[in-house]
Amino acid sequence: MGLGREFIQRLLDLKRSGNLDRIDSVAEIGNQQLGHRLLTSPILPEFLSAFDASDDFDIAALKTRQGDVAHGDIHHQAPDQPNSRLLWHAIGARYAGFDLDDDPDTVALDLNFDSVPEEHRGQYGLVTNLGTTEHVLNQFNAFKVMHDLCRPGGLMVHELPNSGYLTHGFFTYTPKLFWQLAKANDYVEVDGGIESDLPSGGDYRVYDIQAAYYSSRMWAPWVTRQVRGRDIGIVAVLAKRHDAPFRMPLDAADFGSGDGSDPSLVKRYPAYFAGQDVGRSGPGPAFTPIHRHAVDEEFCLLVATRLGDRCATEIRNLAFDFEGTVPRADLVCRYLDRVREILLSAYQTSRPIPVAEGTIDLAGEDFFGVEWGIALSNRLGQRWRYLGPRDRSTVLMSLKPGIEYVVEFDILDVKPGVAEALTIACNDVHCVTEIRSTDGGLTASARIEPAIVAREGDGTAIELLVRNSPNRFRPGSSLTDVPPNRASLTEMRVRPAESEI
Repeated sequence: MGLGREFIQRLLDLKRSGNLDRIDSVAEIGNQQLGHRLLTSPILPEFLSAFDASDDFDIAALKTRQGDVAHGDIHHQAPDQPNSRLLWHAIGARYAGFDLDDDPDTVALDLNFDSVPEEHRGQYGLVTNLGTTEHVLNQFNAFKVMHDLCRPGGLMVHELPNSGYLTHGFFTYTPKLFWQLAKANDYVEVDGGIESDLPSGGDYRVYDIQAAYYSSRMWAPWVTRQVRGRDIGIVAVLAKRHDAPFRMPLDAADFGSGDGSDPSLVKRYPAYFAGQDVGRSGPGPAFTPIHRHAVDEEFCLLVATRLGDRCATEIRNLAFDFEGTVPRADLVCRYLDRVREILLSAYQTSRPIPVAEGTIDLAGEDFFGVEWGIALSNRLGQRWRYLGPRDRSTVLMSLKPGIEYVVEFDILDVKPGVAEALTIACNDVHCVTEIRSTDGGLTASARIEPAIVAREGDGTAIELLVRNSPNRFRPGSSLTDVPPNRASLTEMRVRPAESEI
């Protein structure tokens, strides 16, 4: 098991959202190593800087190698990868692992049977479950251990299998488990999602990677040879607000309270009986559920400020009630739509001067985008911006009307199988799109007919999107990263069609 890039990015997002100022104490359920992909990623120096790591911590001095292939692009953790405690100690955090092995800084604890030792109860601000509890048969005790280790105001981070993983561990998990854990224990659901774009390289034949296992058991090889798997993960970040005892969740709706309620059930499941709380005292620490990370909020505010202080204030003051019954994904979607409306209105009010051609750095700050993903760069200095959380990136331009245009998007990389689904749209009209290979990437190009260009002074919305994507009207599969991250955009060009050579 190992700390990956996605986990470290999640901690940075938690800090950015005000939920994790510093990391002073860490408890790992199952000892972790530092993953090879993390140690070779530019995200690690960013993390070390954000959490004030010691200057003595030298990433280059850590030996790392890719483990054996599990399937697709998934690799096993090399057994000699550095232990994660090196990273936690580098940022000044007190660390303890809870496991059956005898590694340094490890407390011997059997998650099936053991309780948290008294000296460790409520002592940790960050408790992690990064692929551990699916291997534990006693789920009640495993989640109780995490609860008991976490202090009020601390965070519990779960990264676990959701589906697939057909020969991995005992369990896969649904979002409902974490919703009900939060309900039963008055946790705050700070972040969560389904990671449907793990680097698995697509589906795989289960029998091919477990032939020895299957051939000697009742699973008939001629059947299992046809079974294909695809691994999908689930993430939940829960904040413990109060020092109340752990409560078992119920897969049920609320019950009514009154004379007919069994007192033993009311005591056992207080959150499920009307009018009952979980035995807390006081309101507990405040947390901000992560929803603004579905877009690059910092960049969004920068663009909004250029359009006027009023526009920036509107976006900064956007808020939604996460305590209601509306699903979290729908609230995020509403947030995205409201941001889009505010930017579009402000842009049109500014009455920009129409242009007939232009080149736009999509990873920079010289364009008005109304929906996009996070801007990134790599070690080679290449800069790009992911497709937005609903599989589209939208640029708003004021084009001179009455002209046929050619639009091109340069794409640094694209996930397998997505290129043929990319299309360019103008003001919600899909255009015939050509995808061609270039040095180091792809270019998507299309002609925009004069009839669909907005009138002078208005904004013409030009999009690169994934046709028939389920994310068109919903946010991506996670709210921390900006999935699906299916393509990375570097530049957009627009010019009159008659200027072609």
